[in-house]
Amino acid sequence: MVRRVAPVVFVAACGFHGPGVSDAGEATAAATVAIISEAELFASTTELGGHRWTSITNEPGFSGTSYMQCLPTNGTCNDASQAQSCGPSLVYQLTITQPDTYFVHTRMLAHTGFDDSIWYAVDGAIDSKELKVNGDGTWHWNTSSRDYPLASGGHTLSLWQREAGARVDVVAETNSAQLPP
Repeated sequence: MVRRVAPVVFVAACGFHGPGVSDAGEATAAATVAIISEAELFASTTELGGHRWTSITNEPGFSGTSYMQCLPTNGTCNDASQAQSCGPSLVYQLTITQPDTYFVHTRMLAHTGFDDSIWYAVDGAIDSKELKVNGDGTWHWNTSSRDYPLASGGHTLSLWQREAGARVDVVAETNSAQLPP
């Protein structure tokens, strides 16, 4: 399945002077650049081993029109080096307008320690550390353990099943390790 993606680019800065200058004219920290997309607005997806990412709406508190859940809820893919060959994927096309170092963030929900994590990659570079949230039944943001220097232009963010049943509501890449708003 292929969908067109319309990512939202959010830039936070003080005043109208551009990043680095406040309304009073003094220097400030650089603006945060965030590319945020609802998980259901993926560009492409793959099904693998009978598992697939499915648009679901039965967990309260999701944003957008749904969230994506890896179903059925059995099976794991515990080795990051095999993520592309043992789990279904969601792929997002991103356009970076400001070259910088970026972090991956996801908003996820888990009920147990058996549905609380996913694998991810930027431009094909799979991180050996999964994105993981608490299994307490509430939505949480999490941040990648790794940062990615990205040039201006097109880039790809890929998510794979680590544990079947994982739920993803929002994906983001920002030039800050702080969680998105």
